[in-house]
Amino acid sequence: MDFAAVLIPPTLDAKQALRLRRFGLAALGYALAVVLVALAWGYEVLPAAAMLSAAAAVVALNLGLYLAFRSGFNRRFDDPSLTRFQILAAITLLMYLVYHMEAGRDIALFACFFVFLFGVFRLNARGFTVITLYTLAAYALVINLLMHLRPQAIHSVPAEWMSWLGLAGFLPIFTVIGGRSTPSGTGCARARCAFAA
Repeated sequence: MDFAAVLIPPTLDAKQALRLRRFGLAALGYALAVVLVALAWGYEVLPAAAMLSAAAAVVALNLGLYLAFRSGFNRRFDDPSLTRFQILAAITLLMYLVYHMEAGRDIALFACFFVFLFGVFRLNARGFTVITLYTLAAYALVINLLMHLRPQAIHSVPAEWMSWLGLAGFLPIFTVIGGRSTPSGTGCARARCAFAA
């Protein structure tokens, strides 16, 4: 039996099949993230409860998205690829993990750039601006919650805010790239048509 044909039946609409294939890439990214989260737990950087709840959230999120694409429910939205939702969900999950980490939060934040890559050919500058502001607000909230609820987990408050400034400095690059990769931008509209559906 062809497993790929079961997950993406040949009778499926071409655009939906493309969305499901792209979703498969995102699901592989989540699988890698779960391995990294398990390693963080193994090195005692992350408590078991946070690891297990994050893994459960990943399974639930991916199952829900697969069902939305397979059933055609995603077509009810302005963005049928659900790119914005997927990025916001991934950032939210990442911030949950960052809050529970005992160390290495600055390294974990690099995952933001990987998550943002999925929007380069789909989101416009305004979409990236919203996601960037959400990410910065979420991490600022994490820092403040750590300062008040888990101060023992912060080794250096200035270092945490420097990590925030690093995000604030580099994430807007995706806004520029995203703005140039859409039909309203001045760049490669043809590339967007090839990647976005």
